[in-house]
Amino acid sequence: NAEYMGKPNMKMSLRLQLLFKLVAVCLFCIAAVRGAFPQNDYTIEWTLVSSNTTTALVDGSTIDLGLCVCDLTANKCDMNCWCDSDCTTTNLGWFSAWLPQGPQNSTTVTCVNWNVYDRINVKDGMTVYTAPLGEVLCVEVDNNPSRGDYFTTSSTVASTKLDTQIASSSSYYQTLTAARSPNTTTTFKVDDFIPAAILSGGSAVPLTSSYFRLPNSDNSGHCNDNNFATFFVNQGPNSCSREVVLSNDCTGILNPNYWVTSLLIGKSPSASYSSTSDFVTPTTSSASSRSSVNVDTVLSSVPTSSTLTVGATCTCANALKEIVYNVTVSASGAISAVSVTSVLQDVVAATCAATTTVSQRYTVNFQLASDPPTVRARSGNPGYQFGLPLLVGTLTTISGSSAISEKKSGLAVVGVGNDGSCLTSYQNDILNWQRSPVVTFGQNFVAGCVYSADLTTLQSSCSTSFTSTPILDTSSSSTSAFTHIGAFGNADPHKVNDWIALSVTAPSSPTWNSATGTCSGFITGLHYQFLVADYGKVNNPQHRIVVAKAVYSTSDIVFRQLSSTSTQAIALTVTATFVTLPDPSVTEYVLTAPPALPTLPGDIFYPFTILSASSNVQPLFLVTLSLAILSICFTGVWQL
Repeated sequence: NAEYMGKPNMKMSLRLQLLFKLVAVCLFCIAAVRGAFPQNDYTIEWTLVSSNTTTALVDGSTIDLGLCVCDLTANKCDMNCWCDSDCTTTNLGWFSAWLPQGPQNSTTVTCVNWNVYDRINVKDGMTVYTAPLGEVLCVEVDNNPSRGDYFTTSSTVASTKLDTQIASSSSYYQTLTAARSPNTTTTFKVDDFIPAAILSGGSAVPLTSSYFRLPNSDNSGHCNDNNFATFFVNQGPNSCSREVVLSNDCTGILNPNYWVTSLLIGKSPSASYSSTSDFVTPTTSSASSRSSVNVDTVLSSVPTSSTLTVGATCTCANALKEIVYNVTVSASGAISAVSVTSVLQDVVAATCAATTTVSQRYTVNFQLASDPPTVRARSGNPGYQFGLPLLVGTLTTISGSSAISEKKSGLAVVGVGNDGSCLTSYQNDILNWQRSPVVTFGQNFVAGCVYSADLTTLQSSCSTSFTSTPILDTSSSSTSAFTHIGAFGNADPHKVNDWIALSVTAPSSPTWNSATGTCSGFITGLHYQFLVADYGKVNNPQHRIVVAKAVYSTSDIVFRQLSSTSTQAIALTVTATFVTLPDPSVTEYVLTAPPALPTLPGDIFYPFTILSASSNVQPLFLVTLSLAILSICFTGVWQL
């Protein structure tokens, strides 16, 4: 029986590993990440923390929220967002398009001739009369057998009608234009191509395309080198793969020198290739070396190029795996500096002439030199926008003041390895955070990994299962744990009341049965649940999270392997579910009508005194009093 029970579990183990390898690959492809940097929190500016802890969120029952929804970065100008108050007049001069700002005017003023009302608004079986009653509008039920007007279009229409209509209307093929011409002026516009060259012999040699390339993935997943970085448009991470031959590509496309120290990036659209002073050379601010098991280690000394070593196998040492360009733009709109964060890894092939596949990632981010340290990404303004990361952070209190230490990535599910296995410890490396899938607003989510345990490990983790792997760890010691969720997409970490507490239902303690090798109540799942409600005007709803919970699910795990040292695969999952508040309350907001008569001061009849609870005389009282006085006066005159 033991042999019979063991073999199916071996098959199941392989199936689970294969399944979660596929899940890990899919999540790697679709993960939404805030930036290509190690996970850390935004810095709290304690001088901005208000001592008033009772400040409430804006009431949207009488205010139209979301008047500048394109402002998705706090304390920084969002390019092409004309309503962003952080944008200077100079910034506006760079704009090349107009992002949606907020709701369109929902009021339509139309003047209609009274005589055509009966034709425009008539309902079937009803007729509108305006005469002989003049201005009075009457609606009368009509038993006329006529059932309204119907189209009588012929079943055959001449083809010339199509030509006529096409000629008088816009069509898709008519709006297509030739490839845009490069900007040759001295000032960049948003989305302009950026001149680039290769430094060779002290001179700037134009690239084949003449512009700053940022490869992305084509339809087959291969690297497309004809994609370009454009001015102040963040891109990436762009993931793709290359079929390379190390004898040719190790010192070429895989060489970090090709992408960094030999690259020249134009300061302006009119950068001249005859002058290297018109370009900036990227500098490496940080580089990491990635091991064969995908663990990154920050390098104290950055290699300038890759090297090819031939032995039993062919090795390209320090090949480029990932690169992030951080482009700094001056106040005048010129590119003033480019810093680089890179990840290098040795690529091994059977022979130097053999074809091997290498995966790479490319990212570019833009920032103004004048950007303050309080710049942070938003996920809406104010309401969440679908598909943007969920804001999370940890409540922090210092000297009686409280704020939220907000995580830059949002709600990242940390702890899934590249091979679909569950990481058993927090690795302080770029890979662990960069490739962690992120929960995005309004999109139900599932991630998983395979936790492998022998008999001893299963027994020891039975009592600490939810902290045995980072993917399920919500304890305060966890580097990925958080205590609060941003209510709106623009939640301010310096205002605690912009956030709601995450309610975590503590799991029951699991129990171990040594006789049967069973852990009862082993925690196998963590499930985030969010209730969403709309605020503001009905035609401009702003999405807000009103309730946030985290609950655990458990399973009874029986160790079924033939040997106590063999490992058994256990599937762990994390889910996120968004539901909407049913039957929302909608109330028409009507302004209070002004008084028919103006409110007059209480001493209008001085030196006479009017006994009143208020200092002003109400119009109705004045009218009554005035009529009484006039009545007395006229009575006196009549008697005379």
